[in-house]
Amino acid sequence: MDWLRVSTHALWIFGLAILLTTWSYYRWVAQETKQSIREVGTVRSEKIFFAVGMIFVSVGLALISPMWWQSLLWWIWAAYSAWKSVALWRTK
Repeated sequence: MDWLRVSTHALWIFGLAILLTTWSYYRWVAQETKQSIREVGTVRSEKIFFAVGMIFVSVGLALISPMWWQSLLWWIWAAYSAWKSVALWRTK
């Protein structure tokens, strides 16, 4: 079994799990508070989880992309997501 390949696929799957969990939580809070999902999504802590999930997805897909330009685009998106999560973490 190719453990390197399994672990790289696990990265983007883990990131997708974070994104789906965050989205599910948005929907639940919106339903409980009678707000729209867009209003609930403005909370800083939820944005951080979304950005972290995107980091995992982007890095995982960058590592398994067959074309160099696809990997480059995923690395750029991962860097943007990392920058966004740090910026959100520093704001109060």
